[in-house]
Amino acid sequence: MVLAVLLAAGACKSVKPGYCEANSDCPAGEHCNLEWPDKFRCVGPPGVDGGDAGSPAGADTTVGCRGDGDCSGTTPICKSGACLGCGLATAAACAARDPSKAVCSPDGSCLECAASTDCYQDATKPVCVAGGCAGCGAGPAAWCTTRDPTRPACAPSGGCVECASSTDCIADPAKPICNLAANSCGPCQGDADCLAKGAGPGICMAHQDGRCASDAETIYVQFTPACTSDAILTAGTPSLPFCSMGPAVIALSMARRVVVVRGTVDGTSTIIQGIPSSSQVSIIGQNGGVLGPPTTHQPILHLTGGDVYFRDVTLKNSLDIGMVVDGGATLRLDGVTFDNDSGGGLLLDGAAFDIRNSVFTNNGPGTIGAVTWGGILVQGTSPPGPRNFAQVTIANNKQVGLSCSAAVSGSGIYAVGNAGGVDISPTCSVTTCPQVGAGCGAPP
Repeated sequence: MVLAVLLAAGACKSVKPGYCEANSDCPAGEHCNLEWPDKFRCVGPPGVDGGDAGSPAGADTTVGCRGDGDCSGTTPICKSGACLGCGLATAAACAARDPSKAVCSPDGSCLECAASTDCYQDATKPVCVAGGCAGCGAGPAAWCTTRDPTRPACAPSGGCVECASSTDCIADPAKPICNLAANSCGPCQGDADCLAKGAGPGICMAHQDGRCASDAETIYVQFTPACTSDAILTAGTPSLPFCSMGPAVIALSMARRVVVVRGTVDGTSTIIQGIPSSSQVSIIGQNGGVLGPPTTHQPILHLTGGDVYFRDVTLKNSLDIGMVVDGGATLRLDGVTFDNDSGGGLLLDGAAFDIRNSVFTNNGPGTIGAVTWGGILVQGTSPPGPRNFAQVTIANNKQVGLSCSAAVSGSGIYAVGNAGGVDISPTCSVTTCPQVGAGCGAPP
């Protein structure tokens, strides 16, 4: 037994070339690697391909890394057993290591971003802060404006958008309101949009370009202790409104073509002739805007020319006709009421017209020539332009509700209770609808 042990102890040891159990088994300048993946293999000196860059030449030590997972910080890439800075590796080394940190920074670490230009994959994280992409709120003030002037606002979501509120919508007057669902600026849809924004008189010009009317273009008419009846250029402002429509009509110009009627004011015997270049005049009521009779026995308003749009105003209690519109003028009504005008509600004498969502009630009887009428009288030569009624209520007038010298266009007309034995004269060629509701008569 003793002899067998001695023979075993004296047996010759043989190691396959390139493999080792100790440094002495390796050629000069190499050492034995005792860690996976190259365990028991001879490797070159530090820094040489196949060598252990983490160990001094000839040292009996382990490799610095077996994969990128063993590396971090400013030396995140494992190459030939050593942890290296990403700048010493291939261009895509960071992306291969971690797609969420694909950028190689100057200090050698792999980061999500080195600059904000690297933050493009997630729109809610456009700014680079400490190597990571973050919401725009983490950036300096006005950062979004500097990054992209067309998307200057920082949204609560963290992304740079066109607008986060209507106060951001200032670049295009025709797009004053922020659609918060899309974070984009667009036209106003109603007066409430402009009131909420605090723009001018709080009037939405949806019938034109969708802007919010400005104070500079608006003439204010309101009977207050501070109002004036003098047609002076500096009047017609919120602090110095005109007391009635008389001076307001005189003050109309290309620069001031919006008239806001607040509360009850007197009409005017001054004729509205329109504005040069056929630019539209808008007369809009607020706070229950009412135009009453002027001091003289005349219509509340008389239009002889131009394109005039009325909305949300009532013409009532005239001792004459509520409104007269002559040939050469175009009248547009939306949400207007004619009530108890003794000489008849509305006389369209050769004028073009587009009348919608409006009410004519308790008017007349009026007499012009051989015609007796109550709510609306359409006469004269057919002009170029519209001759249209849509969703109109004509009720309880004191003579024929709608009288026409020739056919007009009409839809959704509700006519009932008018005196004279007929609600609408046959010459109008209009079919009425049976009951007030969706698409029939003026909305309540």
